[in-house]
Amino acid sequence: MTGIYTLMTAYKPQRAVFDDCYLLFFINKIKSSMGTLYKKYSVPESNHGGFTLLEVMISVSIIAFIFVSIFRMQSSTIDLALSGKFNSIAPMLARKLLNDASSDLANWSEFEGDFGEQFPGIQWRMEILESLFEIDDFINEDNQARFKKIQIEIIKPSGFSGSLGKKIYKVTTWRFADG
Repeated sequence: MTGIYTLMTAYKPQRAVFDDCYLLFFINKIKSSMGTLYKKYSVPESNHGGFTLLEVMISVSIIAFIFVSIFRMQSSTIDLALSGKFNSIAPMLARKLLNDASSDLANWSEFEGDFGEQFPGIQWRMEILESLFEIDDFINEDNQARFKKIQIEIIKPSGFSGSLGKKIYKVTTWRFADG
């Protein structure tokens, strides 16, 4: 008030009778104009100071749903990578086993085992069966006794190297036994 009063005394008219009335009129005029300006340009007051509990719970549940989806996708990606690794190694191991067995097919005595330290945990099984084909047109009787059916299974047990299930790669082929 003193600042407005000193401002008004500098611009006060020379009439002494109206000094106090003029000052009160001017102060009231300033107050009323400031009040309308304040009401016109101010942000209305609200009683919302933050987020409600419901809004926070909804946002947390959305974030949790997103994280669960991301972790599931990551787990599936890891399992697919491990399956892809096995599916690329298993044919190579079956080919190696078949080459070893084909060199002495008539006297082959091993029918299951593993691949040692080079491929730990991966096992194999092999069956050498007589051919059941009736192919007299293509093979004579002597050779038909030498014609063998070979079944190879490359096995990665469940729980090995982070895999969720047992993986089996099967190969069936036919070969002539030397002899």
